[in-house]
Amino acid sequence: VELFEATPIASIDPEPFYIYNFPGTMELSALFRPHIRIEEGLIEDAEMPTNEFYSYPGGQVVFFVGKEPNMRWKHFGEDIFQFCRDLEIKRILFVGSFGGTVPHTREPRLYVTCSTPELLKEMQVFGVGRTAYEGPGSFSSYLMSQASHFQMEMVSLVAEIPSYLQGRNPLCIEAVTRRLAKILQLELDLDSLRPESTEWEMHISSMVEESEELSDQVRKLEEEYDDALVPLQLAYIQDLLDKDADLRRLAQLLLFLELPYRAALVMERGLGDEIVERDEEAFEMLSNSWIAAREFDKAVDPLEEGAALSENGDLYIA
Repeated sequence: VELFEATPIASIDPEPFYIYNFPGTMELSALFRPHIRIEEGLIEDAEMPTNEFYSYPGGQVVFFVGKEPNMRWKHFGEDIFQFCRDLEIKRILFVGSFGGTVPHTREPRLYVTCSTPELLKEMQVFGVGRTAYEGPGSFSSYLMSQASHFQMEMVSLVAEIPSYLQGRNPLCIEAVTRRLAKILQLELDLDSLRPESTEWEMHISSMVEESEELSDQVRKLEEEYDDALVPLQLAYIQDLLDKDADLRRLAQLLLFLELPYRAALVMERGLGDEIVERDEEAFEMLSNSWIAAREFDKAVDPLEEGAALSENGDLYIA
């Protein structure tokens, strides 16, 4: 919100939706009690839950920053949907994170969940993986399950971050913000985020080096992260990839790792060598890769070829 210089325009009253105390041990109660700050015997702050809507002056976007409600999810969700209706908002994009196996020295992996198959296909160009999960659900998942009832679309974009770290993660914030700006087609200067990301990574790395056990864990995670791409790349360089599915998988993985130019080269060569079938999906992936690499002129021909193969002509440029 600060980066986009957005201004508050509305809020949801937190009182009906949160528990401020819970009978039991202090450890259990601390999960619900508001955070307070006292300095030199004087009360300085009490952080109560807030749920604020913000307007972005540079585009037709509204931001919502809030805390997952403890109760009355249905009513909380209806408040959000009603606000969207009042402002004629048609799509919600949730942004979050979860602890996984990505080391702090690598780009966070981004995964997407969508309310419709069409949205899932639309998100493919942004190099995100598809979520696979079963277990306890979040409020955002509940909200997505209700979106169609309110004639809304919803996308959930979550970053996989190091599970061995807690607190603010500037590298994750930069990666998600960069992808978010692309999805929303917003011009955004991320220079202010990079120094903090670099300083954070160096600080964490110095702390990791002090623990032999943690250092070994991080090195293993780095190897697993890198090994996901290396075998396919080596096979591609040695001309061992001779199947349509393998080349598409490599291109999708390169997009996932934010290497769209290389993804485009893989698809272009595969189509030229007649390994990749010349279908609508292949040309769409090629054109989207060129667009993500900001090679807009190169995206035109595959867009037109894909549109010619499309039943409804959706890929034609207006």
